[in-house]
Amino acid sequence: MHHTAFMARPKGTHNPGVIVMTPEVFDEICKRIADDNTISRVCAMDDMPSKASLYDYINNQNEDERIELRNRLDQARRDSAQSIYNKITEIEGDAETGKISHNVARFLLDSRKWRAAHMDPELFSEKATLKHEGEVPIKVNIVDFSTHKPIKKV
Repeated sequence: MHHTAFMARPKGTHNPGVIVMTPEVFDEICKRIADDNTISRVCAMDDMPSKASLYDYINNQNEDERIELRNRLDQARRDSAQSIYNKITEIEGDAETGKISHNVARFLLDSRKWRAAHMDPELFSEKATLKHEGEVPIKVNIVDFSTHKPIKKV
């Protein structure tokens, strides 16, 4: 994996600066995403590269590295869903102790459940799916009902 300089916003300034995009910077991006941040939110942080720079970095890698980096971003999103789920239990506790009203808790819980279900539908979706793999053998017996004897087995 090669290192490339991309534009970022240095902390406390509005003028663009340069940050060297390294595996460590990418790791930090993934950690922040896993901690319930979107890519857009992370890339808007002062010490992170822009979203366009992140995607340029990924797209400038060879095919195997691109796949690996995209898989790591997907895993960070799934980890974010778990982080959201953990925050749901905190909100429930805050509602039970009266720190927040039940209406606020309901709003926060519903929005977080929706986000978690869309980030990792296999784990958090309320939609039930039935998945079957393999064959289901079917036996058909054709019977002459006047004699109750099988005519043909298929």
